[in-house]
Amino acid sequence: PLAVESTNPTNNALNVVVTSNVTTSFSISIENTTVNTGTFTIRGEQTGIYTGAYTLPTTDTIQFDPTMNFKSGEVINASISNGLESTGAINATPYQWQFHAAVNGGHANFISNTQTFSSSMPL
Repeated sequence: PLAVESTNPTNNALNVVVTSNVTTSFSISIENTTVNTGTFTIRGEQTGIYTGAYTLPTTDTIQFDPTMNFKSGEVINASISNGLESTGAINATPYQWQFHAAVNGGHANFISNTQTFSSSMPL
């Protein structure tokens, strides 16, 4: 079967660099004409579907290079549909995973405040 063997970033990865590509390796060779946003989808919870370029660095690996960086702190959901096919016309086993984009800094301002509590109820 055409099945996912590994992903980068991995499932539930934290602090993924916002400029990262998404790479998935499969059990057998992929038919490159079936690789598109419908069969290999990268969706940000804030952004929606990411567009970008798909390449096959090897016959069994897909790499997705998003057009824009992931948003800081965004949860990214990735999915492979059964529309993806092997070179032997075997449909992929559907697969989903997610990862979290790194937070690139930030600031906070805390104000010291002493609170006094009292009670007016008799004992």
